[in-house]
Amino acid sequence: MVKIDCIERAVRTSFQKYASFLCRHPVAMLLIPLFCSAGFGVGFLSFSFHTDSEYLFTPQDSRAASERRLARELFPVDYDNVTLNRLTESNQRQINVIVTATDGGNVLTTAIMDEVVGLDRELKNITVFYDESQAVHYSDLCARWKDECLDSDVVKFYTVRKSLVTNNASDSIVEFPYPYGAISATKIVFLEPFLGGSTVINDKYVSATSVLLVYILRNEPAELDGLSEQWEDEALKVSVDFGSSIVNISMLSSDSLDETQKTIVSVVLPYFYATCAALSTFAVLTCLMLRDAVQSKPLLGMLGVLTPCLAVISVFGMLSAARIEFNSVVLSTPFLVIGIGLDNMFVMIAAWRRTSPHLSVEMRVRDTYAEAAVSITITSLTDCLAFCIGGLTPQPAIRIFCLFTALAIAFNFIYHLTFWGGCLVLFGHMEAQNRHSVTLRRVPFQHHTDSNKFRLICCSGGISKTEVSGSNNDDCGHLLMVFFRDCYARLIITAPLMLVTVIIYLVYIAVALTGCSRIEQGLQARNLALEGSQTYNFLSQESEYFDTFGSSVSVMIQAPLPYWSMERELNRMLADFYERDYIHPKNYTRCWFVDFDMFLRNAGISPSSGEEYTQLLRGRFLAKPRFLEYNLDINFGVHGGISSSRCLLSTKYQSDAAGAVAMMKTLRDVADNHSKVIGAPVAVFSRNFIFFEQYAIILPVTLQTVSIAMGTMMLVALLLIPHPVVSLLVTLSVASTMVGVVGFMTLWGVALNSLTMITLILSVGFSVDFSAHMAYCFVVTQATQDPFGRLAGSLHALGYPILQCGISTIISVCSLMFAPSYVYQAFAKILILVTGFGIMHGLLILPTAMWVYSYYSTHRSRVEPEHTEGVTLEQPVHDPLHIVTVD
Repeated sequence: MVKIDCIERAVRTSFQKYASFLCRHPVAMLLIPLFCSAGFGVGFLSFSFHTDSEYLFTPQDSRAASERRLARELFPVDYDNVTLNRLTESNQRQINVIVTATDGGNVLTTAIMDEVVGLDRELKNITVFYDESQAVHYSDLCARWKDECLDSDVVKFYTVRKSLVTNNASDSIVEFPYPYGAISATKIVFLEPFLGGSTVINDKYVSATSVLLVYILRNEPAELDGLSEQWEDEALKVSVDFGSSIVNISMLSSDSLDETQKTIVSVVLPYFYATCAALSTFAVLTCLMLRDAVQSKPLLGMLGVLTPCLAVISVFGMLSAARIEFNSVVLSTPFLVIGIGLDNMFVMIAAWRRTSPHLSVEMRVRDTYAEAAVSITITSLTDCLAFCIGGLTPQPAIRIFCLFTALAIAFNFIYHLTFWGGCLVLFGHMEAQNRHSVTLRRVPFQHHTDSNKFRLICCSGGISKTEVSGSNNDDCGHLLMVFFRDCYARLIITAPLMLVTVIIYLVYIAVALTGCSRIEQGLQARNLALEGSQTYNFLSQESEYFDTFGSSVSVMIQAPLPYWSMERELNRMLADFYERDYIHPKNYTRCWFVDFDMFLRNAGISPSSGEEYTQLLRGRFLAKPRFLEYNLDINFGVHGGISSSRCLLSTKYQSDAAGAVAMMKTLRDVADNHSKVIGAPVAVFSRNFIFFEQYAIILPVTLQTVSIAMGTMMLVALLLIPHPVVSLLVTLSVASTMVGVVGFMTLWGVALNSLTMITLILSVGFSVDFSAHMAYCFVVTQATQDPFGRLAGSLHALGYPILQCGISTIISVCSLMFAPSYVYQAFAKILILVTGFGIMHGLLILPTAMWVYSYYSTHRSRVEPEHTEGVTLEQPVHDPLHIVTVD
């Protein structure tokens, strides 16, 4: 067959030459990364943290962003003259408060409503200072309508009602009219959005589980925006300090989610320290060799933990110096890089142990790099490519995370070949001098020691130069390496176990496909908050109690129209919106031309021209107090005609991402269709559409990026694993792993969103790691051409390292399972799944598949595994996996 190992041979030869150079200059290669890390670390002086959740987690240049620009241009917000349903900014300065009873009961009692009024009074009494001298009050900062602050009408209504009712006992029930209440003869307020979990009997609210208070502040000018921010901070303090034994308070400010991003740093940092400690312990323990204190490598294991830490310091410092801002998602990078760094170390140590102790240190290092460096190159390259592909996503937080992580993996790879490689050379010389692996003092050889078991295990080791230099080194090494070769390899190709393997795999695929069919999408706002925080509690209660009304939607007609003659077309457009399940009935709609048409009919007027229509609109209709708000919805051109206008629809609350996306797309489709009918462009906009955009793109972007990643991984595997069939098996193994991850993550309660999407993309790289190591070793092993010999040799070389890699990866992220954040819990769950399934494929499914292919391709009737302890079958037979390798 045609040789395709030219790239692999060139890489192996290059690493062998580099190993020789490394052996001549180990100290220099060790010091250079240390100096680089120290130099790059200075960049932390320019460290900055980005907390704008909208910027970080929503797609840039989305349709919702252009619709918001249009709304800002046509209907700019005047904070002296605005209503709640006409606000356009998703980061609007405001405080939302949910009040519930401590016993979970009815809040419509005099006692609890009095507490609500007291809280309202304390909030409105907050004073902040401009230039530390000028006092600024709530009344100076609040947005207004008709000279009144935009805040909770429910408090105003209760205050008026209480003054009119004689029975104000603390245990008396407060009944509110449904859904409107009169504050005065001229002011009617809409109560329904402010009473959650309510019960209505005979058009009266008789109970409710929560009350919502809203305080709208000014975003501009900049001076007032800063003062509004100060007022929000003081309001949060008031909510914490508010003393009441009968109510619970949850509060959300415009900066709550952004502030959470900062808080997460201090919350997650202890988990990173715990992870480093756990991984250091694991590395030390798994690098020990019982009964040989010389060939053990515990200190080298600790240095393997230090290597990725140096890479993280270098990259974070370098990018901070480049003014690239940090964000909460990037906090996952150190956990990932440390896990990957340990994977590389375990593979290299296993390769070192397979070299003959009778060789010189340089020859052992050359053989180690020749055997393992290509393997870790494949895994590091695939991991880097996975993150580079992830950088194509439209969310800035994900792009920045991918940049940090891809560079950190690249630096870790370089530092592993230099810093850790230099350490390996030095420890190799100490082993050659028969020095203790911890104390570094010379110790006697094992066969020269007495029979004392303690001295035998802890104070001796190594192999004497007087021993037969031709003895096979395969019987030396870690006990688990020998177990994988002599026991496990025989076991997995027995007929009973192969049948069990097939059954396990079929069950695995069936469960995974079931999970894939139930996949959920979306990232709820509360999942960006810390569990147990005020922000998390507020958002949880909001979705539980206030699940009737969503945000209002503006239907914007962007060009002049002959409104006086288009009543039918415009009403047909509105009717088309009402027919959708996402919109409340028309009595909840605020639309100027509907009310104006009714006004004209009631007055018996039928305008005959556009000029008369406009005069009646401006001179009579918009002048009436009940219709004053429509002045905010109509723009008049220079010639007096209507240049643009809007209507406001009331949407139903959407509890999941699928419903939110469907609503947004449906309303846009209706607007696009009627743009053609009425002859003017129509657009719809809601403040929440900005966040709904991420739900809309998540599935296609995930499929696209994962497909690109899979194709790229297959290409890398084909180039560096010199056998096309085995490369295909690796790709199928990765695909199978990904199906399992997606299916089981759904069953584990993890939804598909922008954050889990990038974890899935990196999972492609991670799943390649386990399969690529085993496949590469199976193909290039030269000890034998017998299929079982290749299997045993591969498992001897990489069975234990793959197990170490998997366990270390799980250790590196399992601490995040206890972090009070959905983001990190989901991240840890996915990596645990991909690691577990990667181990299953790398140690069971793929080795079995490669052996079956190799066995049946030889046309042999049975396996002959004799003399496999050393994997040195003397008579090679034809094997389609046989390639020519260059030492």
